[in-house]
Amino acid sequence: MDNLSNCQLKPRPRSSGFLDRAYKRMSTIDYLKPILSLLLFLQIATVGFGQTTIITPVTPFPIDPNNPPGCNQNNVTIIQIQFRDTNGDIIDPNDLDGTPIGTPIDGEIWADFTVSGQSNAYNVHIQYDLFFNGVQQGSEPVANCVVFKNAQNQTVRVENGYYKLSDFSWNYGDEVQIQNLYYTWKTGNPNPNDESCPTGGGNSQCFFSGEGLTVYTPLVSNFSFETNCDDLSVQFTQLVTGGDPEFVPTYSWDFDTSNGIGTDSSDPNPSHTYPTAGTYTVRLTATKEGITKYYEQQVTVYGPVSLVVNNPAGVCSPATVDLTAAAITNGSSSDLTFTYWEDDQANVPLANPGAVGVAGTYYIKATHDFSGCEVIQPVVVTIGQCSIALVKEAVNAPDPGDCLDPTTNPTINYTFTVTNNGGFDLSNIQISDPLFEAPNPVVALTLSDNGNGDAVLAVNETWIYTASYTITPTDIQNGQVQNQATVSGEAFGNTVQDLSGSATDNDTPTVVPICQNPVINILKSGVFNDENNDTYADEGETISYTFSVSNGGDVSLTNITVTDPLPGLSTPTYQSGDDGDGILEVGETWVYTATYSVTQADIDAGQVDNTATADSDESEIDTDSETVNLAQNASITIEKDGTYEDTNLDGVANVGDKITYVFTVENTGNVTLTDVMVTDPLVTVVGGPIASLAPGETDNTTFTAEYLLQQSDINAGTFTNTATVTGTPPVGADVTDDDSDT
Repeated sequence: MDNLSNCQLKPRPRSSGFLDRAYKRMSTIDYLKPILSLLLFLQIATVGFGQTTIITPVTPFPIDPNNPPGCNQNNVTIIQIQFRDTNGDIIDPNDLDGTPIGTPIDGEIWADFTVSGQSNAYNVHIQYDLFFNGVQQGSEPVANCVVFKNAQNQTVRVENGYYKLSDFSWNYGDEVQIQNLYYTWKTGNPNPNDESCPTGGGNSQCFFSGEGLTVYTPLVSNFSFETNCDDLSVQFTQLVTGGDPEFVPTYSWDFDTSNGIGTDSSDPNPSHTYPTAGTYTVRLTATKEGITKYYEQQVTVYGPVSLVVNNPAGVCSPATVDLTAAAITNGSSSDLTFTYWEDDQANVPLANPGAVGVAGTYYIKATHDFSGCEVIQPVVVTIGQCSIALVKEAVNAPDPGDCLDPTTNPTINYTFTVTNNGGFDLSNIQISDPLFEAPNPVVALTLSDNGNGDAVLAVNETWIYTASYTITPTDIQNGQVQNQATVSGEAFGNTVQDLSGSATDNDTPTVVPICQNPVINILKSGVFNDENNDTYADEGETISYTFSVSNGGDVSLTNITVTDPLPGLSTPTYQSGDDGDGILEVGETWVYTATYSVTQADIDAGQVDNTATADSDESEIDTDSETVNLAQNASITIEKDGTYEDTNLDGVANVGDKITYVFTVENTGNVTLTDVMVTDPLVTVVGGPIASLAPGETDNTTFTAEYLLQQSDINAGTFTNTATVTGTPPVGADVTDDDSDT
């Protein structure tokens, strides 16, 4: 079976009816129609009785429809082509009632051959282009070799009548046309066994028709429609096929069968305007050669498409606009599909409608999901450079390389200059500066100049704010006040901001150097410890020193050191005052202690006088001297011992006998005595002076004397004289002592 119908490009569903070609020959007398139809049906059924055809596909001849072959003896003519059932019988149209449009129906193609005169034609090569609903099927013609056989299966000549040309599958409702119909045949007396057809198209025995024939198929009623996008009108187009091609059907349209079946129009292709949108059942009744068929389908009428475009709010670059957002088309008709374009003819699609980054006018096309109606509307995208700049300056800032003295300038006066350096006006201008917010004292910024006086910072407009800040100890400790303010503004609901800088083109923090006064103080005190409670200083007794180190400046001090060059002084040791951070903070005092053992030299000096030094990484050094007075006790004793020498050993004192004296001198004080001398008015003391006599030191060798007895001494029976020792202390008057010897 030839299934070419399966290749059709645009099958069009239809309804059907069919009656054989006898109706072509009917008179207009209605009462004779049934009789004539029966007689003609019987006639057609007997044409070619006893004959069959053998159909063999062959290669089509190259035929140029614009320059067709000359067929001088076209005495074999096909006057009609019919679609019959698989048994070769004419199809009763009523047998197909209820068949859906487009349903494949297997059958056969039969041709009505007419032979003029005494034709001796046989074995016909036939080829044609096949069209379904006006669309050619395949790129090559259908070509078959048709051999006519009698009841004895012998090849015979073509006779008048219907003969099968091919098997065929017809889609119910299709209009089938055969164009560029060409056939040629052999002539003469056929060989009973010859089943071949001409192998070339040069034979003058041929037939060609470019227009061809419409295949006689059962009558089918069908129609299409197109709604109008601007109103509620519908254009209907009849698609009736089948029946005898030589007859034209009549039409009866009912545009709304809900009110009963009637005739609203008899035009082949009418237009109808409905009162309201909705779904209607439309019926087309087609009548041809007494056969009536109708076709119904649902027609949905939609109102005109309404596309409402709400231009999106502007955004600040580099932000983008989403044209696909529902808000853009809010208020439009329902059941719309939106597409996005760069031109108003919807020729150039918009590459990324969900993220449009370039300002301009674009276009939205709304297509109704069911009617296919389209509306194109412009949409304006606003994208621009939004920018704001903040310059923060300290009005009373010191000159470069200098610092601000907080004692003479306890506050810093700031100006904040806000400039709109973008392309769109800004509103809701806000400045925040942590310097003026908690935990610092909260200070409100004052708008001293707001440009043109409105609440909008226009393009290139400048506003000026002022504020004063009180310098804190923390700032002094840091040696500077450094911070940044932030300004923000809004355009199209977008927020832009900037950090303050020294100019509009930078975000350099504002730095004000603060003068610092790092000062360290040390106070040294010493206490003598009279450990033997003799009220005098003795070598080895101690002095306890206390070193009080304080921060007398305005910044914290680190790496504190306390030194004292006094030989013999223990290393100053920290005792108290630090809060645990190792930093000598402003107002804080640390206490160190040290111990010193008194030396004889100290006692001789009568005091210990020395200087301690405190230092830090930040400050200059500080010193403090302390003098501890030592109580002195200058004292000396002398013991004079005389020894009588009996020179002549006579046992009695004689003039000239000798008395030898020894003087024992002792430093009984706590200071060193110098220039110690012994004197005696009756004798000459030999020796001395003693250059230095230490406390507790005794000398009995330096000073000696001799005395020769006088008669008077002997007469007196005794000799008594007194020696005196004198010493010079480091401080004060000389000290003396006497001692007599008898």
